[in-house]
Amino acid sequence: MAMAATGTDDLENELVRSYLTLEDIDTNIFRASPVNLWRPLAGRFVYGGQVIGQALIAACRTVKEEQHIHSLHCYFLRGGNAKKHILYHVDRTRDGSTYSSRAIKATQDSVPIFTMQASFKMEESDPYKHQYVMPVVPGPEELVESYDFFTIPVRK
Repeated sequence: MAMAATGTDDLENELVRSYLTLEDIDTNIFRASPVNLWRPLAGRFVYGGQVIGQALIAACRTVKEEQHIHSLHCYFLRGGNAKKHILYHVDRTRDGSTYSSRAIKATQDSVPIFTMQASFKMEESDPYKHQYVMPVVPGPEELVESYDFFTIPVRK
């Protein structure tokens, strides 16, 4: 049983490694080879999930190892051609002590096909320090009915 799980894990790791492989071209520029780009059988363009994964890998290579992704927004602008390289350009929008922001643009032949906004953050021991403690409130059964509430006399 453990052998099958290990074999499956190895296959999964190899698939992830091959489909998400990026070559470092320059600072903040990464390239995906057409050899590793996948187009679904009935599809006309590169699989969008692969483009998202590669863009995220490119962004992750530009932040501290201790930071993890906590928000991302993606926009598909054009279909990607599986026979051409995809270049990922990462703009280091901001690097703070806790948060980092990245703008990633994927291009083919200098034409944008995809953009991503990604935010990374450091792990925080108590991320909710700014919140007030919720007061103790009565449950629904303990509340006064609406009609009864409006018939309560107002104090003078």
